Amino acid sequence: MNTPGADDAALAVEPPAQQGPRMGLSAQVFISLGLGIVAGLFFGELIKPLEIVGKIFIGLLQMTVLPYILVSLIAGIGKLSYPEMRVFAVQRGRFVLLFWVVALAITVAFTVTLPDWESATFFSSSLVENPEQTDLVALYIPSNPFFSLSSSIVPAIVLFSLAIIGVPKKGNFIEDLDVIGGAIMRIDGFVARAA
Repeated sequence: MNTPGADDAALAVEPPAQQGPRMGLSAQVFISLGLGIVAGLFFGELIKPLEIVGKIFIGLLQMTVLPYILVSLIAGIGKLSYPEMRVFAVQRGRFVLLFWVVALAITVAFTVTLPDWESATFFSSSLVENPEQTDLVALYIPSNPFFSLSSSIVPAIVLFSLAIIGVPKKGNFIEDLDVIGGAIMRIDGFVARAA
């Protein structure tokens, strides 16, 4: 025998039925990219006024890249202890060494397998500019770290992150950086969904 409010209580407990699979953010971005390419191919100059929307979107994404790199590098490397850093350095050192060996082997293989290249008559060594010399001290220890950040010079950020490893009481600082990194990723997600 049913009581008058039993059906209503059962309906209130059941979760609402899902309306189908929800499309992920990456799928939405790729569909939007495809639609943008199709619109550009078929409508061309008619959608030129929408260029400002694209510039705003790219600017918003680029605006968060450097702060996220800074925060995630400092928080990620700063969490490590000296023994963990030693293991990390050995593992990454092996990878870098392997990468160099493979790159050197490919370079040697190209020089051996490809035929000799005769230089063209129009080539002149006076047309080639000398490459600008890199100041490694300024690269790793900049006098203006904000210029390094704004110019995407990452080695100074990495060196700063390595300096945090020896700091004994860094718990709240690293946790705060994790929160900031999560906030930046939320902003990126919002920008991507808005696009």
